[in-house]
Amino acid sequence: LDAAALAKERGLVNVLVTNGFLNPGPLRDLLPYLDAVNMDIKGSEEFYRRVCHGRLAPVKAFAEAVLAAGVHLELTNLIIPGYNDTEEDLQALIDWVAGLDPEIPLHFSRYFPQYRFTAPPTPLATLARAYELARARLSYVYLGNVGGPRGRDTFCPQCGELLIRREGFHARIIGLEGNNCRNCGKTIRLVGPEK
Repeated sequence: LDAAALAKERGLVNVLVTNGFLNPGPLRDLLPYLDAVNMDIKGSEEFYRRVCHGRLAPVKAFAEAVLAAGVHLELTNLIIPGYNDTEEDLQALIDWVAGLDPEIPLHFSRYFPQYRFTAPPTPLATLARAYELARARLSYVYLGNVGGPRGRDTFCPQCGELLIRREGFHARIIGLEGNNCRNCGKTIRLVGPEK
């Protein structure tokens, strides 16, 4: 909170990367200093109980509070084979996001075995299916921890124009004039010091 206030005073952009487990009081204190939040959403209520030893409801409430405060929200879902990768799991997540706001960016990340998790890496076909399901309802869907062009660039949800090209950790604005699509004029929600 102290660092965020100092950064805001100096005109910097504050982005919180979180699992969404933050009590309402501290969240209320922090929200005025945030420009954007990237929140991990792990899976179903059963996944939260079994794997995280927590609950899904507080995570969803966190996301709703971020949106209510007018802070840019992006969501990330690490797809783990055998844990949160069924079509039912994916569709429930997509439906929830679409119900909040279909322009919330949703990132599906490929899982790789680490520490105590020994499930095999997420099959590329699972990521492709998640991407297709989400693109049917959401404007901005991305794939992480994978190579190749699919799911890395930003396209205008209205006309399909390429807006932002990404390679690795580099992004290049291609089709924007300010915050608008150069082709059709749709306003695109962006966060940054010049926005």
